[in-house]
Amino acid sequence: MINHPKLKTISNHDIRVAFSIDQETLENALSLLHSDTKDSYDFSTFLALSFIIDTEEARKIKEWASESLESYIGKGYIIDKDALQTTQQERLSELHEVISLMRDNVDNKVFEGKEQDLFSLIEDYAHTWDVFHRFDKDQLLVEEVHTNARYSLSYDDAQHVIKELRSVLVKKDIATDVFGYGGDQGLHAIIGIIGQSFGGHEVYPSIEEKAAHILYLIIKDHPFVDGNKRIASALFIYFLEKNNFSWNVNKQKKINDNALVALALLVATSEPRDKETMIQLIIRLLQNDFNG
Repeated sequence: MINHPKLKTISNHDIRVAFSIDQETLENALSLLHSDTKDSYDFSTFLALSFIIDTEEARKIKEWASESLESYIGKGYIIDKDALQTTQQERLSELHEVISLMRDNVDNKVFEGKEQDLFSLIEDYAHTWDVFHRFDKDQLLVEEVHTNARYSLSYDDAQHVIKELRSVLVKKDIATDVFGYGGDQGLHAIIGIIGQSFGGHEVYPSIEEKAAHILYLIIKDHPFVDGNKRIASALFIYFLEKNNFSWNVNKQKKINDNALVALALLVATSEPRDKETMIQLIIRLLQNDFNG
């Protein structure tokens, strides 16, 4: 395994030089990312800027980012795939599938103005793969999902959350009159899928698996006339909170609000064939206990 250094931060000056822009242009670009002017910026901000700034240098960086994102996501580690055991190979293949899927969505118009959120989401996902840098010490551990969720989402609870969400959004004038309607049968079916059992055992027994399917199925099955992504995100958060599983050991959200928006958009734009990849992405993000 070859260990490469990874840029932690990039100075304001270096960004202006890299993109061949002045301070005013940089500040205007940062405003589109809803980011303040600082002395230095993290790498995800740098990459996001390359999709906003219109210079030849920025286009080259954007092209490099699109082609080389897997190297960045791997946190600077080049892994000899032939040296990995079968299980480790499978997990590395999973990593490549997820990164490729996210990378392919960077140019999607749905993500305009949210490039930084997508790159931050990718960076958070990469943190869950820190385990690979312990490979050369024979310390590669496979994270176990958490079983015995103390709370399971019920139809009545879900409807209560949707009603409360609709009330809040209508007051803010950011929801239509049909927000959350028309989804009774579909919601019943989704909750049934999440809680189904076979041979006396739950098909999705863990907190992570249940949460991932709540988010994915509500977004992709479109049970409601309007508001599927927001409802899915709200129920996802509600389920995690009820299971005391929203926060990491650093007392930060495992998936912050901006990352959740990017994740919901990523699920919405994904192909049906990518279902298992998306489910694994959500699970890995929830397993990240040291994010931030």
